[in-house]
Amino acid sequence: MQDFDPAGLIQNLHILRLVQLSATVANIYDHLILFDQEVELIWKRPGIIAKIYFLLTRYCGDCLIITNTILLFTKANTDDVSHSHIMLEMWATAILVWAVEVLMQFRVYAMYNRAKWVLAFTFTFFITQIAIISYLFTLYNYVPALPLGRGSQR
Repeated sequence: MQDFDPAGLIQNLHILRLVQLSATVANIYDHLILFDQEVELIWKRPGIIAKIYFLLTRYCGDCLIITNTILLFTKANTDDVSHSHIMLEMWATAILVWAVEVLMQFRVYAMYNRAKWVLAFTFTFFITQIAIISYLFTLYNYVPALPLGRGSQR
């Protein structure tokens, strides 16, 4: 690790924060300008399940994006706080992605005329994915923190 450049890392992290902020602003702006269409196409139609999934993916997703952006700009004073921030980001993102995947599974199931084998196939891999991702998230507990001292130790 002799080529490690802390200044370059900090600069890249700053660029990452600015990209995250711009993506958040673009996402929220898009949702605001399309709100009238959302009311017309989603909220005025009958049916509750589609509304629940829309609410989950749209507004919980927005809350997640805003929370992640806020966490990106707040300083973690300890390793425990930093670990908690990352765990919150990982799990919240995974849960929303899984909700979207359930929607996609229902769409594929409907496309194949409600064939049970399609539902069994997609559900099997979905559960496998959840198990693997959950296992990988638990492994994060064992990742040591990178010591960033003030002086270079060569």
